[in-house]
Amino acid sequence: WSTFRQGVRWLGQIGALRWVASGGLKQVEAGSLTVFRNPEAAVSVSYHGVFAGYDRSTNAPSYFSLKQALTSGRGLSLPNPNLKAEYADTFRAGYKAGPLHVDVYEKRFRNAIQSETVTNNPLVYRPYNGGSMEVRGASCSFSTSSLLGSKLGLDARAEYNFGRNRLPDGKVQPTDKTTPFVGYLRLSWAGLWSEFLFQPKATRLSP
Repeated sequence: WSTFRQGVRWLGQIGALRWVASGGLKQVEAGSLTVFRNPEAAVSVSYHGVFAGYDRSTNAPSYFSLKQALTSGRGLSLPNPNLKAEYADTFRAGYKAGPLHVDVYEKRFRNAIQSETVTNNPLVYRPYNGGSMEVRGASCSFSTSSLLGSKLGLDARAEYNFGRNRLPDGKVQPTDKTTPFVGYLRLSWAGLWSEFLFQPKATRLSP
């Protein structure tokens, strides 16, 4: 199993306006017979702290999804050797000024790898390509090594995510493995530090 990327990148600037653009080919070899080749591209621009960007990325199926059955606490997952790569378009915009950073994003998955139930007792399921997913989010962070001129360092971040899964039959359901909220705080003083992380146990979001 190997991944290989090749491409080009272009950086430019006119006054305060800066941009970065890249494009290339991503190749994933899943054994000697299964090869995924997909183009990827990205572009971002910034001006006086305001930034925006677009990214096209691809994700090849995992080894177990393609080649081997896997038993977990959920049940038995059967492989599907006919799986194709899924891809995502991500749009992002935000603002950065000194220690403050805020941004919003939307990610749209196409040809998404989903799971369908084969039998319920025992539970057997398998992956397939179909439907789409949409994930939206926003984050805000603040980081400084000297808060208000003191020796106290602060690193704080809050992030919110919301996702929906559109199945091929037209049904819409919440996504899983998408944590709706994450809060992080780290305090440091004279080489000592303490950090806190909060996120809900539930990984499903209400549509």
